[in-house]
Amino acid sequence: LGSAIQASDALRTITVFGESTRKVTANRFIFTAKVESQSTTMKTLLQEHSTRVSAVTKTLKPLVTTVGSFKTLSQTTRPDYQYLNQEKTFLHYLASTTFGIEVDSIRAYENITEALGNLEITDLGEISYDLKNRSNYELSIQQDAYKAAVQKATALALTAGQKIGKPLTIEEENTTNNPPAMNM
Repeated sequence: LGSAIQASDALRTITVFGESTRKVTANRFIFTAKVESQSTTMKTLLQEHSTRVSAVTKTLKPLVTTVGSFKTLSQTTRPDYQYLNQEKTFLHYLASTTFGIEVDSIRAYENITEALGNLEITDLGEISYDLKNRSNYELSIQQDAYKAAVQKATALALTAGQKIGKPLTIEEENTTNNPPAMNM
C-alpha cells in the first residue's frame, strides 16, 4: 500500500524552477588607504609618520563618522637595504600604516578619496563595492523566484487540467557566499 501511495504522489508531482534577477546599485564602499613615510633616522621617521597618520585620521574622522567607519588594519616600521654585489647597504627606514574604510554613501566615498588625494601622502587600494542590507535584497529575490516557480507550475497544471497544491519541497542553490558583483 505504501508504494502505491508513493507512485500516486509521484504522478501528481510537477517540478519547476523559478529565477529572479535584480539590478542594484552598490551602496557600500570598502577600501583601504595607506600612509607611507621614509627617513634616514628612526626618530625622524616616527615623528614624520605620526604627523602624516594624524593628518589622515583628522581628515577621515568628520567624513566617515556619520556614514561609515574606519580603523587601522596594519602598521609596520622597518629598515630598507640595497643589496649590490653581495653587499648590504642601509638606505633608510620605512613606516607604513593601512586604514580600512567602509562607507554607505557614494558622496562620502567621493569626498574621502578626494580629501585623501589632496593630502598627497596616501595610496588608495583594494576597493570593493557591496550592498548594505544585502539580506533584504536576497529575500526579495527569493520571494520573486518562488512566485515565478508557482506561475510555471500553475501553467503546467492547467495544461493537464489540474490545479496545484502546496509545495512538497522547496530547494534553493546557495548563492549567498558569492563575492560582491564588482571588485577593483
